[in-house]
Amino acid sequence: MSFRPVIISLVVLALAGLALAFAPTGTTARPDQGDARPFQLRDTEGNLVTDTSLRGQVVLLYFGYTFCPDVCPTELGYVARVLRAMGDDVERTTPLFVTVDPERDTPELLKGYAPLFHPRIRALTGTPEELAAVFKTFGVTARKVPGAGSHYLMDHSSSITVLDRQGRVAATIGSTDTIARSVTTLRDILGKP
Repeated sequence: MSFRPVIISLVVLALAGLALAFAPTGTTARPDQGDARPFQLRDTEGNLVTDTSLRGQVVLLYFGYTFCPDVCPTELGYVARVLRAMGDDVERTTPLFVTVDPERDTPELLKGYAPLFHPRIRALTGTPEELAAVFKTFGVTARKVPGAGSHYLMDHSSSITVLDRQGRVAATIGSTDTIARSVTTLRDILGKP
């Protein structure tokens, strides 16, 4: 019996463990920002919101839904804490909550929901086709999980995408990051042309 395969497996596992131990966690910076990500949706007043209308702002983009029992309130609460910690720099940021559930998330419902977390958070919606295009642009997954009767949940991506002032993806943040770390990330992005 040869111990060579066992030793090789142990070495591979040890190297994988080291890679995980030293892998960066939390905020993910994306130095290769590439091109702007075009999108077109509407706010709760019916105004068109596009990637070009937001140029000059650092955008925090979160995809979720108002009936979400846990993850969405947690992430939006996190966004609110980050915004409060930004001080005067908050005026140069635009936090957006994009619904993944247009069937239930009416503009009226969204209008009352998003500002509960912070007055700067704007909610966006669109037709299922418009939203599907935006999901594809940002690599967001969203699917209905059937429940009893008209009750259902939405299984969806949950990270906060940060767009720089040119509309390029600059970072992702989330509630697993410290507030201070996310504020530093946002201020760094704000300082870049």
